[in-house]
Amino acid sequence: MTDVSDLVGAPFKYGSRGEDGYYDCFGFLYEYYRRAGKPLPSYQSSKSQSENARNIFSALRDICRPCDLKRDAILVFRIKRHESHLAVYLGDDEFIHAWEGADMVVVERLSGVWEKRLVGVYEPK
Repeated sequence: MTDVSDLVGAPFKYGSRGEDGYYDCFGFLYEYYRRAGKPLPSYQSSKSQSENARNIFSALRDICRPCDLKRDAILVFRIKRHESHLAVYLGDDEFIHAWEGADMVVVERLSGVWEKRLVGVYEPK
């Protein structure tokens, strides 16, 4: 498992990739896999949050394949009506993500409300 314990508590900021000490969910995912030696490709950023989400999820479909729930898997969540949030499964019902609702990188339980929002589990090809 990739060690990102130093990022727990790092502040959330939409569009941040860690260069300023802040992360959004994709920035966190990008850093997680970079540390794991499996860097994900970047994507074209835009000013529109919904356009960015579409770009990210399109890119993930190109570089990932569906898998069973296992450690280091990418979790895709539907927030409101769209796939719009990413996290990494740690095992034992826990996952880690940069979450606007918590305003930081946090570890949470998958069971409960998050499990109801889960729409996909992937791993890099």
